[in-house]
Amino acid sequence: MFIRSGRLIWLAIIVGLTLPAQSTWAAVIGDALVIRYLQSGVGAGVENTVAGTGLNTTVLDRPAPGDVAAELAANQYDQIFIVDAPDAAIQLPNAADLAAVNAWHQSHPSVLLMGTAAGIFASNDALQPRFLENVVHNFDPFGGGLFIGADHAPNNVQFANAYLGALGYDLFSGFVGNGAVDGPGGSSWYTTPNIIQPRFMSWGVGAPSSWSVTSAPFGLQPNGKNLDRILWKTTDSLGNPIPEVNLISGQLTNIPEPSTAALLGICVVGMLTRRRRR
Repeated sequence: MFIRSGRLIWLAIIVGLTLPAQSTWAAVIGDALVIRYLQSGVGAGVENTVAGTGLNTTVLDRPAPGDVAAELAANQYDQIFIVDAPDAAIQLPNAADLAAVNAWHQSHPSVLLMGTAAGIFASNDALQPRFLENVVHNFDPFGGGLFIGADHAPNNVQFANAYLGALGYDLFSGFVGNGAVDGPGGSSWYTTPNIIQPRFMSWGVGAPSSWSVTSAPFGLQPNGKNLDRILWKTTDSLGNPIPEVNLISGQLTNIPEPSTAALLGICVVGMLTRRRRR
């Protein structure tokens, strides 16, 4: 009995170490749009997590072509979350949808691309929803931002990739099995407001075929953004070292306020006028 109790104590300690430390944080003020290109019956983990941060959350579930453009024309949003794990009945976004999200992204340039988002979709992962809370809180001081989450290529990235291509990003690619992961632990993505250890941000248990995710683009993008690596894979499911595969990437970008932008414009005009006079 003593040995069993001891094992239970050690198990409790180990489990406690893997769970994130949830901070006490104020609600985020603003509006969010969750666009679900998800199979019928997939859980509401994304919208529940986003709404739980305090954002007023609107959900477009399996939208028809044109629905996204119409929604963005009718309402203002601070943060947008696009999630992809579809079935054959869902239609791809049309040109108007892609253009509308692209136009919105120009004024909300912060971005997070997550190739391991299935744990949030299905509400069956303890850490990834806490990470999504951190995404919401990290976007907030930068005027909002765009989250695009996918599962694995080629089946669960086509909707996400349609938006990525239209916005000038490289695409999600690859079918990545379970294994050890790592990331920049001091990054605000892992510390604000929840403290999360990147090495516990894995997915699934067992053979590579049991769970799978996709690789996220990083580095210099066609649109000029330089995406930071936030989570990458370091070993396969058997612990063998592998070339690092990027899983999550992002960038937080400040938005100049209109008054600041106007002031900068006046300064530039003044400098040019002064040079001409000389």
